[in-house]
Amino acid sequence: MSSDDKPTGGTLERTDVIARTRLLEGKYRLGRLIGEGGMGAVYEAEHEGLRAKVAVKLLSEHGSLDQKSVARFRREARAMGAIRHENVVSVMDTGTDEDNIPFLVMELLEGESLAAMLRRERALSPGLSCWIASQILAGLGAAHAQGVIHRDLKPGNIFIARQSDGTHKVKILDFGISKLGSDSHTLNVTAEGALVGTPNFMAPEQITGEGAPLDARVAIYAVGVLLYRMVTGRLPYVGKTPDELYRKVLAGQVAPPRRRNPDIPPELEAVILKGMALDRNGRYQDAASFRAALHEIAPTLPGEIPSTTDAPRMSQQLPIPTPAPITGDPSYVRTVAAVPTALRAAGVVSGSHQAVALPTAVVKRRRTLWLALAGAALVLAAITIIAVVATRKSAAHVPTGPVLRYGVVQYSAPEKVTGQHRPIADYLQEKLDRPVELVLAADDKDLIQKLFDGDVQLAALSAYAYIRAARRNTPGLVLLAKPVTSGGPSYQGLILTRADSGVRTLEDLRGKSFCYVSPGSSSGFLYPRALMRQAGIDPDKDLGPSSFGQEHLNTLRLLDRGQCAAAAVYAKTLEDGDKAGIPSERFHQLAATERIPYDAYTVLARTPPEEVNAITGALLALEPGSPLARTVLGHAKGEITGFTRALDTDYDSARRVEQYVKADAKH
Repeated sequence: MSSDDKPTGGTLERTDVIARTRLLEGKYRLGRLIGEGGMGAVYEAEHEGLRAKVAVKLLSEHGSLDQKSVARFRREARAMGAIRHENVVSVMDTGTDEDNIPFLVMELLEGESLAAMLRRERALSPGLSCWIASQILAGLGAAHAQGVIHRDLKPGNIFIARQSDGTHKVKILDFGISKLGSDSHTLNVTAEGALVGTPNFMAPEQITGEGAPLDARVAIYAVGVLLYRMVTGRLPYVGKTPDELYRKVLAGQVAPPRRRNPDIPPELEAVILKGMALDRNGRYQDAASFRAALHEIAPTLPGEIPSTTDAPRMSQQLPIPTPAPITGDPSYVRTVAAVPTALRAAGVVSGSHQAVALPTAVVKRRRTLWLALAGAALVLAAITIIAVVATRKSAAHVPTGPVLRYGVVQYSAPEKVTGQHRPIADYLQEKLDRPVELVLAADDKDLIQKLFDGDVQLAALSAYAYIRAARRNTPGLVLLAKPVTSGGPSYQGLILTRADSGVRTLEDLRGKSFCYVSPGSSSGFLYPRALMRQAGIDPDKDLGPSSFGQEHLNTLRLLDRGQCAAAAVYAKTLEDGDKAGIPSERFHQLAATERIPYDAYTVLARTPPEEVNAITGALLALEPGSPLARTVLGHAKGEITGFTRALDTDYDSARRVEQYVKADAKH
C-alpha cells in the first residue's frame, strides 16, 4: 500500500469494504448459492424486515426469455401456493427482480433429498420406506384436494428435512410440471410429440397420452415406483433408450419386489404392486386409500432415518444439482465424467424435467443421437482403459519418493485379503508415483496402533475400529473415502442354522455349538455377537463350544457338515455357497445385523494436505462401475467396485452397537 492508499482517518463502514448483495423487491437479501440447475438457481436469503431465513428460487436469465420456462415457473408458484400442508414445501411469496425475472420465496430446509439418501444407502428398510411413502401420500392428498397433480415425482423431488427438534419431515418439491385442475388434458403432451416428466416414474397413461385426462392416479403410480426403488435398491424398469424403457413400462412385466429382496414382507409387496398396476383402475384410487394400506402393515416394520451430515439446504430443489468437486487431479475422471454431461445436454439422459420423446418418428431421430453419443462415450472409455493399461504395463518407470504403507486387517485368509487389496495398492503406486506397500495387520487394535505409530500411512479401518480411533484427540484422523461393492456402501452379517435343525430363534442357541469366521471379522464375529448380546444372550456363557472357519465360505461348510449348530457369516456367503454346491435352501436365517458400513480409508491429521488431496483424488477416481474402476478392480460380484466420499456420520450405526461390540474387541 502506498502512502496515497492509506486511510486518512475515521472508521471504515462494513459496506465500504464488502459490497452488499442483491436485494429483491426491497425485501429479500440474497446470500450464498445453494443449488443450481437448468431452470435457474436457489439462494439462501434473509427477509430484511423479519430477519427470517428463506430460500429464493430465481429463474435464469435465459429461462426468462423462454415463455414455456416462465409459464412452468408460474405454474409451480400457483400449484405450491395453493397447497398448505406440512409435507409440501411452503411458498411464502413470489415476485420479479429489477430485470423482470420471476422468483419464488420458499421455506429454507435442512437435510437431504431422497435421491441423495438412496445413493448413499442404495436400499432402505421396509419400515423407513413405508414412513417416507406415507408422508408423500399425505402431501399428495392435500395437493389433489386443491386440484394439483404432481407429474414428476422422483427421489430428487422428495426431501427429508431435519426439524429444529431433531425429528424429520418429508417434503415434496418442484411442482413446475404439475397439472392444475384448470389445465386441459392436452398439456400432458407437448406440441412436439414429447411428454414431460422422468421416464422411470411415469405412469403408462402418462407415456401414451391416450384416454381420459390425467388424474391423481399418475402420482399414485409414481409412489408405487418410489416404494419399489426404496425397498429393493433397484428401479422396476430400465432401458438403454427411452423407447425401450417405455415399451417395458407399457408391457407391465415387472419382477416382484421379493424376488429382489426376500426380506420384504409379502403384504408390502402386494401394496407396491397394486400401486404400480398397469391399468389405473386397478391401482389405489386416491392417496388416502394407498396410505391406509401402508398403515395396516407399517406398525410391524421398524425403520430408522439413516444418519445425514450437514447436507446442502434445498440443494436438490433444482433438477440438476451442482456436482461436488473432485479432490486432486484425476484428469481421466474429467474425461469420462464429461460423457453423461454431454448426453444430458443433448436431451438423452433424463436427469432433469426435460421433454422426453414418445416412441414415434421423434424417437428414431433421438435414437440416432443416442447411438452417436453412446459411441463417443465408448471411445472415450476405451481411450481411458488403454491409457491405464499402458501405464500399468510400462516397466521402464520406477516410482520414487517415500513408501506409502497401506494397512488392512487380515480379516480372512491372507491370500484372499491380499488378492482384494493388492490391485488397489498397485493402482495407488502408479497414480501417486511412489512405492506403495501392502501391510496386513493382525486385528483392529493392531492396525490402529500401526497407524498412530507411523508404521502405516493409509489405513482401511473397519467401522468399529474407525470410531475407536477417531476418539483420539491427537494427532487425529482425516476421513478420505469408503469402498463400495455391488451390494452398495454397507453390508450385513447373518446368523444361520441348518434348515432341518429345529433351531428357530436366538433363544434356541443356548448351549449349542457355534462357528465364527475369525476374531477380526466384523460380519463373521463382532456384529453377530453384538446382536446376541442385544437379545440378552451372552455368547461366552450361554452358547456351547465355538470354532473358527477363517473364511466365510469355509465357515458355511462347517455348518453344513454339522460341525456346529449355528454360524455367523457375511450375507453374500449364501450366494457363494450356491455357486460352490451348497444350496442356500439348506439354511435358515435366525437373525441379521444392521447394515455395517465398509472400511473407512483414513490418514493421520498431520499428513501434508497435498498428500491427503492426492490420495483422496486417486481413490475417488475409482468411481463405482466406471471403466477405470472395472479395469483396476475387476467386477466380481460382492467385491469392491469403487470408492465414494465418506462422512463421519456414515459410521453412526457402529456407534449404536459399540457397547455390545466392545466386549469382544481387543484393548
